[in-house]
Amino acid sequence: MNVVDGRVPLGTMLEDPAFPILLKTEQQLNEYFAGERTRFELDLIFTGTEFRVKAPGGVAGNSFGETRSYGEIVSTHRSPESGSRRGCCQWS
Repeated sequence: MNVVDGRVPLGTMLEDPAFPILLKTEQQLNEYFAGERTRFELDLIFTGTEFRVKAPGGVAGNSFGETRSYGEIVSTHRSPESGSRRGCCQWS
């Protein structure tokens, strides 16, 4: 295994257009933008800290057309790190 600057380089990245979750996501997005869908049904598994697992579910709990700030979502998940995550919009 070659290590460069303390990192293991990835091989060549290839797009797999037949990857099932991507096909299902594309279909549901197309239906949403065509006005045919108001709720997404994707089997997603979030990993990480308690907050990082719960926060996307907080967004998923919104009704169609409802918006909530990250602060509002965080306030429903009272985790020890919620203060530091307030306003965080990226889960990695």
